[in-house]
Amino acid sequence: MGNRYPAPSYEEDEDYFMWLCELVDAEDPDNGYDGLMRYLYNVEFSEKTAKLIPNDGNRIFDGVDLRKEFEKESFYESYRCLEGPCSFLEMLIALSYRIEDDFGIFDNVGWFWEMLRNLGISDMTDRNFYAPGGVEYVEEKVRRLLERRYSRNGSGSLFPLKNCSEDQRKLEIWYQMSFYIVENYME
Repeated sequence: MGNRYPAPSYEEDEDYFMWLCELVDAEDPDNGYDGLMRYLYNVEFSEKTAKLIPNDGNRIFDGVDLRKEFEKESFYESYRCLEGPCSFLEMLIALSYRIEDDFGIFDNVGWFWEMLRNLGISDMTDRNFYAPGGVEYVEEKVRRLLERRYSRNGSGSLFPLKNCSEDQRKLEIWYQMSFYIVENYME
């Protein structure tokens, strides 16, 4: 299977990518999620690429802050990978850590994979990702999320609700997550 989403262009970029994958137990290319993780890493999460609500910028800042952690742990003198906009993968990983830190329900790895499950892409192993229509399926799911074209109750988003009083498309990601946790883990 050809890799439609190439590795980052610099050695430290690849190290940073693998470090991100390690944070969510997806670092082993043989585990079958390399294509999905590379795709998420190459999707920009910014005001330019996503329909953001006020305060969603905090998700961008958290994602970019992961680079500081990598910088502390790495030995490179030049950090080209630490420049540029936040990736969707960085945002998801940073959000998973925020949820773990603020709510302590389970760890960041569990939250990361739960968000992918809610989005409908957690089963996109390389076999599924690179199968006919697989890449397009993931692209559509991610694009729908970034453009906030999911259901009023959040179905198709990171945090779908069974019962909601507010249109989830109009709420910042943090509030969507808060409603999700209350409905699923605190009732």
